[in-house]
Amino acid sequence: LAQADFALAPMRFRHALFLCLPLGVRSEEGAAQCSQDSAVSRISVSLVDALAPAARDRLWEEGFLVVKNALPLAALDEVLADLESQAMSLRDCLLADGQVAEHGSSARSLSELAQLYPSAPALLHKYAKLTKPIQRLWRDEGLLAVVANLLNTTAVGAHAIWNARPKAPHDADLTYPLHQDAAFWPAAAASVRVIAAWVPLVNVTSASGTLRFIPRAHISPDDGMRMLRHSADANSSWALGVGAEWGRSDGVTMELQKGDAVLFHQLSLHGATGRNLLNHTRWAVDLRWQRLE
Repeated sequence: LAQADFALAPMRFRHALFLCLPLGVRSEEGAAQCSQDSAVSRISVSLVDALAPAARDRLWEEGFLVVKNALPLAALDEVLADLESQAMSLRDCLLADGQVAEHGSSARSLSELAQLYPSAPALLHKYAKLTKPIQRLWRDEGLLAVVANLLNTTAVGAHAIWNARPKAPHDADLTYPLHQDAAFWPAAAASVRVIAAWVPLVNVTSASGTLRFIPRAHISPDDGMRMLRHSADANSSWALGVGAEWGRSDGVTMELQKGDAVLFHQLSLHGATGRNLLNHTRWAVDLRWQRLE
């Protein structure tokens, strides 16, 4: 946080005080189908219902909450166009540095660039810029109202961590194992309540790669909240994950439409379903908030 360049202009919203977003911060994850649809439906609420205390209780008990039609499509289109533009800027940098052959200039999408330079999605994930369209999405009034309810507060601030989540076809770099976000943070941060929103910019299914949640995995035997044991993932040099036994647990796969958002907290157990098996990039962003008190 000390290294970030913050602009802390107050923003009034329904009698609550919110902080302006940080500027210039770079990012640092048949019958079976009917069953999945039913599972998602059971934990899905409308934007209005997400403002009720029952939605707050459900999120902290189950670990996640799907809000249908949470965000305006026009705002998502702006973010998607912006990230695609950033991908083309990345292409130009790779060309200038000689990392991509000259014919790489013909790449017109991240999917095409990834065919020439497979690490391109991971680079965009790491170095994506927090631009105005993403800031506006982070400050969406409807979404902020839901987050305020889930944190049971009238004062919400932007958490320092956000991510662009481009998953190019068959890319394995950004396929995270089951984990809790707090496992990646300093120990003192685990007790700070944080709400994250995973926002797909396109329709997402198991085929495109999406998130999978293990309900109530964060609930300890005494009904408290717990951090599970994490270790380095065998398939990655940088990711952390829980034991393989959790992978055999019943989970809920997020089959979401553009405009939906899944909200979860710092101890929710979640991970990627797998690679993107389609022929186009699966785009998403995740944003976070915490209480100001």
